[in-house]
Formats: sequence, structure tokens, C-alpha cells
Amino acid sequence: MPTDNENGYKFKAGEFQGMVKTKLDGICKEMAEIKTEIKSIRKRVDGNRLKIAGIGATVSLIVTILTLLIKELMAG
Repeated sequence: MPTDNENGYKFKAGEFQGMVKTKLDGICKEMAEIKTEIKSIRKRVDGNRLKIAGIGATVSLIVTILTLLIKELMAG
């Protein structure tokens, strides 16, 4: 049974359901694309975290060694 909406268009129930389903399918596809992009970004961020942790550990070790060397030089 056709009905008038606010804009004056006439839709049958099946046409309206088809339009809604098409729009929802488009949204689902976009969400899937966004999820894959988020996964790839998460992998890059995790890789960067490991690199940053390695850099931090290396700097900490170097500073400790330099501190001990300076301490020994001042004592001797």
C-alpha cells in the first residue's frame, strides 16, 4: 500500500525496505573496511612500541655505563 511521506513521495513498503537494506549494506561494507584499516594501524603502532622500548632500554644501559665510568674516574 503506497504511503505519502513528508516530501510528498510515494513508496511501497517493499521499495522502502529495499532502499533501507541497500543503505545498511553500504554501511556494513564501510565498517568492514574501517576494521581492516584499524588492524593495519594497530600492527604498525605495536611495531613502533617495540622499537621505542628497545631504544629506551639501550639509552638506559648507556647512561648507566657512563655513570659508572664517570664515578670510577672521579674516585681514582
